[in-house]
Amino acid sequence: NNCHDRLAFHGGARFTAPYCTNCHLPGTRDQDFAELLDMAHMSHALHASELRADLGDLAGQDFSYIVYGFGENFGAPPDDFSEVTYPQDVLYCTNCHEESAETPDGNDWETVATAEACGGCHVNGLNASAPDATTGLSTYTFIHVNLNNFESSNDQCTSCHNNSGGPGGFTPEQHVVVSRVAAEAFQFNIIDATDTGPTERPIVTFSVTDPTNDDDPYDINTDDAFDSGSASLAVRIAWPTTDYSNEGSGAATADSGPPGQPVGISLGTLQTDATQNTDGSYTIQSSVPVPADIVGSLTVSVEGHPAGDFDGDGVFGDRVPAEGVVDYFAVTDASATPRRDIGGIVQCNDCHEYLESHGANRNNNLQQCSVCHTPDGTDIRRREQNGVDWDNPDPTDERGEQGIAMGTLTHGIHAANILYYGFSGPDDFSDVKYPGRLANCNACHINDSYYGAPSTARPVSVGTGAVRNDWRDDEAITPTTAACYQCHMSDGAAAHMQQNGGYIADGDPATPELFLKVDLGSTPQTQETCSVCHGPGGIADVGEAHGISD
Repeated sequence: NNCHDRLAFHGGARFTAPYCTNCHLPGTRDQDFAELLDMAHMSHALHASELRADLGDLAGQDFSYIVYGFGENFGAPPDDFSEVTYPQDVLYCTNCHEESAETPDGNDWETVATAEACGGCHVNGLNASAPDATTGLSTYTFIHVNLNNFESSNDQCTSCHNNSGGPGGFTPEQHVVVSRVAAEAFQFNIIDATDTGPTERPIVTFSVTDPTNDDDPYDINTDDAFDSGSASLAVRIAWPTTDYSNEGSGAATADSGPPGQPVGISLGTLQTDATQNTDGSYTIQSSVPVPADIVGSLTVSVEGHPAGDFDGDGVFGDRVPAEGVVDYFAVTDASATPRRDIGGIVQCNDCHEYLESHGANRNNNLQQCSVCHTPDGTDIRRREQNGVDWDNPDPTDERGEQGIAMGTLTHGIHAANILYYGFSGPDDFSDVKYPGRLANCNACHINDSYYGAPSTARPVSVGTGAVRNDWRDDEAITPTTAACYQCHMSDGAAAHMQQNGGYIADGDPATPELFLKVDLGSTPQTQETCSVCHGPGGIADVGEAHGISD
């Protein structure tokens, strides 16, 4: 239930794992394809859909896990689990297998191996005999394709795969995400930031240290982890923390660049311009001043991926997903005001285990995501790089631009209805199969933050207007509507939102809007009144309507 909220199958009648095993026995088979329905094999096969697809591509076979269910008698198609989008690495075995008072045998996977169980993931080695003439059941063995096709029966598995140093190795040691292990040797540290007032150019002191070696500092100019040509390290500065606009950051000009992005200082600049201090830390001054009209506080972020050698080829080209860090510093505040927390990384990692994004550059820190996924940000630069604009829109979503604000994007991804352009082109999330209940806002939100946007929240840009680095002429959606609309996208829901002060622009400059972003919230037609009914204790309290109130 970390991922599924409340596991329920076969019409919602079976919702505990021990109950499942009453039917999903070692002898259980699908009646049409003779596919294994044993609990161990089935569970692995369901969650390893992408791995099975990759193995199938290598072997020139289709390893999709497809079974018939109850609906066969009513003409329903088979259940094709090849479309499952498992949100973490399948090597994180302990996310399902862990010894506890409730599951005293949870560690058995470390010392028990069978062809059927292991073949759920390692499907390219699973071998079935001809069905027995009496029982109709096959006997399974495992063929080790990487050991000259050595074939072993179940009674032979633990002679190699055991916890006493057998040639197959202790099973947990074979199921390790090596990039995560490597990441434990890197810690980003924000030591201080000064000169953060209006019109000043912030001076940031940071370091990268090794927690596994007495916190020794890395030399970002000479150490292999940063000198390989494939590493990344960046210092970013965003403002204000009430809701990031990053206005005046210089990321975009009037007609080019990415709007709404923070000040960014890349590894190359850090290596040439940062001063190395006697304690191994570095100091760098931003080339961009804090705008004179910024009030409140700002955020400093350090992110990136050092490089490592995971495959033993002697080349430090493998990305290390070191955890990102943020810290807050006053601009005009008496003391720094942090960015609000509305989602918890613990909640994210219930499904994702260790959240990584953008090529292992932004890792395991939600506040780091918000620095770039701002209400003023869109994917216009990336779409342009791929030849997409409003005159030549993407054929899938028929858009020439998409907002990338954190709330809009997160809801859209999990509701499987958003496409936006990133580093490598279009990221189409329409095939995401969210394993939980979308109405369970608490799966991601903390502190009852699902009740709507705060008064400081900015409308969300969906079209940058004539001047890219000026948010005022953007086409936009009012902030609460922008989040809720990603799940509630029907015409009726949209009409309801707009009748109550929400405003939904289409972003297309060919269809002029009645109101632009500068107007939203300042006219009666664009002042959201959602909280009157949907706030705590309202007649349609969000918590009550979604079934998540205490």
